[in-house]
Amino acid sequence: MKIDCPHCHFATLLPAAAPAAPAVAPRRSPLPQVLAIVIVLGAAGYGLWHSRAQPPPPAPLPPQPVLRPTVTASNAATALVVNQWHGMEAGSVTLEKATQGNLVYAVGKVHNTTAQQKFGVKVQVDLFDGQGVKIGSANDYAASLDAGKDWHFRALVVDHGAVKARIADITED
Repeated sequence: MKIDCPHCHFATLLPAAAPAAPAVAPRRSPLPQVLAIVIVLGAAGYGLWHSRAQPPPPAPLPPQPVLRPTVTASNAATALVVNQWHGMEAGSVTLEKATQGNLVYAVGKVHNTTAQQKFGVKVQVDLFDGQGVKIGSANDYAASLDAGKDWHFRALVVDHGAVKARIADITED
């Protein structure tokens, strides 16, 4: 097409309009898809790591009968206990006077017969007078008892008439 230039008034030939270019869809960013894949893979990796990092649950222990101590008196101040409490064995208990002062202790030994460490072990000792009448109890506590090891407990006796002692119970937290 030919037109006069509005400034100089010369005839100017205008080129024909170029054919319209085909419409191209705008390019979308792959960022959302990449983020979704990273999140899914991260969650799967964490789940796998977490399942392997947790120790397997321990095998259930077979039920154990509740056993009570069998006692034989060795003398007026001791008793021999032949029994087990939760995998722990108790020996004899002796009443011992402290070297200084008037304190008396029920002294004995607990042995962990298992292959596992015990935590929060508490021994309860019953105290008896000369006629065999229970007059009180004494307790001692150990934070832990290693597998296969002994604990030499020492429970303070506050009942002055006690002449004999025996383990009543051993518990674990």
